[in-house]
Amino acid sequence: MSCISYKEVQFIAMIGAEVKSFSAKGLNVELGVKLRNPNNYKITVVDSDLDIFINGKPMGKAKIKNKIKMKKNSEDVHHFIISADYDNAAVGGLSAIMAMLGASSMQLRIKGKVKAKALVFRKTFDVDFTERVSF
Repeated sequence: MSCISYKEVQFIAMIGAEVKSFSAKGLNVELGVKLRNPNNYKITVVDSDLDIFINGKPMGKAKIKNKIKMKKNSEDVHHFIISADYDNAAVGGLSAIMAMLGASSMQLRIKGKVKAKALVFRKTFDVDFTERVSF
């Protein structure tokens, strides 16, 4: 019987961030993230619980909308589609949206947890990054 070992997935670089849609109801962002999976098995992102901040103001909850599969022993750019709903935006969220109406970029922070699975195992990862995005 062999033992399965897990090596941490490595964040290599943020390749790009692009606002796909933006309104008073929500935000959709595509993030290009270069990741290295040093394991001998594929890893799939299965769930997320993220908080989104725009220019330092909390805007509400966000989720990864697309399925991300990291091939075994790979280093690839993965495109994450993040969708945020402002229905439950924190106080100050509307003022942050109004302030951006004339702007061409914003500071986007995504913080929270991402759940992934490999074989029969599941693991939760902490995520916290900030990126300036144009729209």
